[in-house]
Amino acid sequence: MRATWRDGAATVLAAAVVGVYAGHALDWSLPLIGDVRLAILVVGILGLAACIVGADPAAITSRTAYTAFASGLGVTALLLVIVGLITGWELVLTALVVVTAVLYVAATVRHMLRERPAAVPA
Repeated sequence: MRATWRDGAATVLAAAVVGVYAGHALDWSLPLIGDVRLAILVVGILGLAACIVGADPAAITSRTAYTAFASGLGVTALLLVIVGLITGWELVLTALVVVTAVLYVAATVRHMLRERPAAVPA
C-alpha cells in the first residue's frame, strides 16, 4: 500500500514532536516549550493529534497483536503525560517522545505493508 494524506499529516505532527523536544533540550527559549510541563503537554497534544489523523478506521474494531501493541503504547503515552504534568521530570518528556516516535513508526510501517482492500464492484 502507499502513503495517504493521513500518513503525511501524521508525519508532520511527529516531526513537530521531535522539534518540540529539540527546542526544549537545546533551550531555544520558546514560550510553550521552555517549561518541561508545557513541553510535555504540547508533545501529548501533538501525539494525540497524530494518532487521530493517522489512524486506520479499520484497525479500531480489529483485535490483532498490532492493535494490542499500539493500544499499550497509547496508554503508556497517556500515563507519561499525566506523570509528567504532575512531577515535571525531564526524563518523562524524553520517554514520551520515544513512545510517540515508536508508535508513529509502527503505524506507518503497518500502513505501508498492509494490503489495500479490493474495490467493491458497483
